[in-house]
Amino acid sequence: MRPLYYCVQRNRVFWSTRLSPLVDWAQVHEVDDVYVAGLLAHGGCPNRTPYRGVYSVPAGHAVDVTADGARIRPFWRLPIADAIRYGHESEYEDHLRFLFRGAVRCRVPTDAPCLCELSGGLDSSSVVSMAAEMVRTGEAKAERLVTLSFEHEGSLDKPFYTALERFCGFESIHVSTADHPFMTEIDAGGALPAFWGFGARENLP
Repeated sequence: MRPLYYCVQRNRVFWSTRLSPLVDWAQVHEVDDVYVAGLLAHGGCPNRTPYRGVYSVPAGHAVDVTADGARIRPFWRLPIADAIRYGHESEYEDHLRFLFRGAVRCRVPTDAPCLCELSGGLDSSSVVSMAAEMVRTGEAKAERLVTLSFEHEGSLDKPFYTALERFCGFESIHVSTADHPFMTEIDAGGALPAFWGFGARENLP
């Protein structure tokens, strides 16, 4: 769920979940032309970054670094080989709810605050609604559950996430995008421009 960047040099290895500090530590500032070409042609370049020699670890992979260099190896693949066939359409709906409920449950901590991003769209609203239901029934025992919404002037999503906030009754944090520019000269964000990159750095009060 979080990117991991790395840079292998002659006698040292750097890695970080944030690109900017790694680039500063490794003193790597040359532009990767392959990344730029991929960005212009396709909107991105898998597993590369704007900086030459700095890479991102592919999802489901690990990087082994030895005296002979770095090797990328897979440790997990999406289980798509086995198809599930039910006799009734409603059974697919039940299965989806079962999997979705489990996915939300395992991400709600019991010994720390839980922060749920709430944009007002279907995805985040579904996650927050499911978490609210599990907290209400005692299935999930979160120490504290807070929603985080990014606001901008004229947003069409505001009525939806505020209605859900009232319905769920959780604490809510609203962050104005006008107060937090998503990209500056000293903070380039991730490998791709990320409008909400600063959100990961917001702390609960």
